[in-house]
Amino acid sequence: MHPYLIGLEIGKGELRRLTELKQKLRVKRGV
Repeated sequence: MHPYLIGLEIGKGELRRLTELKQKLRVKRGV
């Protein structure tokens, strides 16, 4: 695999993790 593609995949995973954390924080604040 291309190092660039691997970087993109890692980036996608990080973004997913960040959005999940943000959603969890939003839920906590909402409650």
